[in-house]
Amino acid sequence: MKLPCALVRDLLPLYHDQVCAPESCDAVEEHLKDCEACQGVYHALGDAPGEGAPACSLEAAALRQVKKKMRLRYVFIAVCVLLLCVGGGAGLGMWMNTATVDIPVENIESARFEKDTAVKQVASTEVWGALKVRVKTNYPPSVLEMKVLPMDRKGNKWVMLMAQRATVWDFVKGSLGIGPKYQGEDSHVRTIFMDWFAWADQLAEFAGRGQYPPEEAMGCFISEVYYLSDYDVYSGLDGNVPRDDVRAILKEEGVRIWERPESLEPSSLIKGDLFDQE
Repeated sequence: MKLPCALVRDLLPLYHDQVCAPESCDAVEEHLKDCEACQGVYHALGDAPGEGAPACSLEAAALRQVKKKMRLRYVFIAVCVLLLCVGGGAGLGMWMNTATVDIPVENIESARFEKDTAVKQVASTEVWGALKVRVKTNYPPSVLEMKVLPMDRKGNKWVMLMAQRATVWDFVKGSLGIGPKYQGEDSHVRTIFMDWFAWADQLAEFAGRGQYPPEEAMGCFISEVYYLSDYDVYSGLDGNVPRDDVRAILKEEGVRIWERPESLEPSSLIKGDLFDQE
């Protein structure tokens, strides 16, 4: 059925903007084939609205401007959201790789002493060896840090302190069991050599104060091993802290994970010409 001109002219703005239904579009095209008057109105829609332009063309132009502004607004919002996501992701990644987590003592599963046969053959003693510390969870590439401190004025008693700190990212990976593992037969075991020479560089800071391990304790010179879950407390302990303060801090903050048994007490340890051996 052929539509009347009045109805077609109401539909022309929608037809011009291609937003009318397919059936209405077909009907308008059919009408425009034979109606020059409606053709003139339609062609006027393509011009900039001005004085004398049909009211329907002014409304259509206004509608197009509104749609354009809305599209620009959506694009702007999308770009802002994208930038926030990218910036937030970068910021989160930077934070996870710089912020740190202290590893609690509960991560230490066991600590036991093992004699080192290679050192035994060279040094002719049965006391030199290593402490095997087993951890429950890997946090690579964080390191189980250690230091040794003399606990008396003559340096006859030494304690080893341990602590561990990991970045948030390494903590998450270690907790999930992903990422690189420590090399060795067992990635959960940390080997700490307990002999005098393994700590020579660190012990050098006590030179001149009479606080080197005595000669008869060159083998296993560590009396006790403490783990501190608070890394800042660990890092604050050094040879300048009074021994009484160290003892108080270890009693309050430290957990003793190993004590040298009587079988490893200095008795038949190295003496004499150890420095002359190749």
